[in-house]
Amino acid sequence: MMRAMDRTMQHVEDQIRGVAGVTDVFSTVGSVSITGVNTGYVYVRLEDIEKRRFSLGRTS
Repeated sequence: MMRAMDRTMQHVEDQIRGVAGVTDVFSTVGSVSITGVNTGYVYVRLEDIEKRRFSLGRTS
């Protein structure tokens, strides 16, 4: 189950990296307990706001 979640999170990371303005992506899978195998966290760092070419208001 952990391998499947890891593959899924890798796919999510790849998709996020393709978004303009994203500079770093880091994810973790699982937690300290056995029940955390289906838990994942993603950290995304964006360019400084002054350098970004997009905003939520401009995407719709």
